[in-house]
Amino acid sequence: MTWSQLPTFDGELAPLSTSQIRASESALNLRLPSFLWRLYRRTNGGSPEAYVFASDVLETVVNEVLPLVRTFGGLSGAVRSYERLVVELELAPRTFFPFAVDGGGDYFLTDCSTRDGEVYFLDGRGATPDERLHKLNMGLGEFFASLKTE
Repeated sequence: MTWSQLPTFDGELAPLSTSQIRASESALNLRLPSFLWRLYRRTNGGSPEAYVFASDVLETVVNEVLPLVRTFGGLSGAVRSYERLVVELELAPRTFFPFAVDGGGDYFLTDCSTRDGEVYFLDGRGATPDERLHKLNMGLGEFFASLKTE
């Protein structure tokens, strides 16, 4: 995927440096998929212009791509979400990283152990792990390419 194929954002945040991304990876003990690297090198998150996600598994919107680094101190949305969802609540494996949130407050996660960053949806309404975590059968590039404006 080239720079021009990355999603565009409304009110996108400033791009991150390589050292900022590496420091986040080190703190998380994860290696982010290359697509997320390119995305965070272009912007530190925001609201994607194309935001509607529809597949045979799920229909929802992508409200926000979570910032990796906060410019005004404290933990970022993505890092804090990882700590809460994955580390504290153990709702997903440790290799899963939350990169976006939908309009209802549920999360999109990527499996950092896969080459393409396989995407999953964490549905907070599910009673069991099998009802909460849904594989979307696509990597990050395909996920963002599938988003529509309406």
